[in-house]
Amino acid sequence: MELVIYGFIGGVCAFLHSRMQTQQALIQKLEVERQLTMAQLKALQMQMEPHFLFNTLNAVTSLVDQHKNEAAMETLAHLNKILRTTLQRRSPEKVPFREELQLVESYLAIQKVRFAERITIEISATPEARRGLVPCFLLQPLVENAVRHGIERKKEGGLIQMKAERLDDRLWMQVRNNGNGVGATRADSHGIGLNNIRERLAFFYPGAHRFEIETPSNGGYQVTIQIPFEEAPACS
Repeated sequence: MELVIYGFIGGVCAFLHSRMQTQQALIQKLEVERQLTMAQLKALQMQMEPHFLFNTLNAVTSLVDQHKNEAAMETLAHLNKILRTTLQRRSPEKVPFREELQLVESYLAIQKVRFAERITIEISATPEARRGLVPCFLLQPLVENAVRHGIERKKEGGLIQMKAERLDDRLWMQVRNNGNGVGATRADSHGIGLNNIRERLAFFYPGAHRFEIETPSNGGYQVTIQIPFEEAPACS
């Protein structure tokens, strides 16, 4: 009987030891992933600011010179929102899509001041899509690429479109422009690059997302993302 008891206790101890080792390995893996994602986000925070800060301040100076003080103040308010949001997000997280959309809208409002009639902006997001969750800074870099490759490189400017909707249990998002497609898929020295977005989608949705880059026959390029739909908490 004692041997049976000792054997039972030994088996339980071995099982618990194995479980502890497995849990420790999992914790270490999660910590490595957390550090990697935080490093990527930190790099994103550092890269976003200088990309358009200089041009934005130039645009504000121009508005002041033209005595368009109200427009200058609005542009500074948009810039303030972008920088504040960028600096406040210090850890990998998902945020309500409506917050990510506000960031995109502020960014495009600044670009509208810069390019005036050279840029046409169309944003369409259903109420359900606005209630979803997305990884932070998912869309702004895509819109940034669209402006760089679809507007800056075309003398006549062009169109920037962003759409989002819920499709059953998926959140579907698309950013496209009708400008030059060449170079649009390359990582940018000032932006986070599309590879970084791929990595973050794989981190948050392993095997459960779609990330497609296409060059339409009529020119430009478009990026389409599908992720599992998660509803943001009502208090967010």
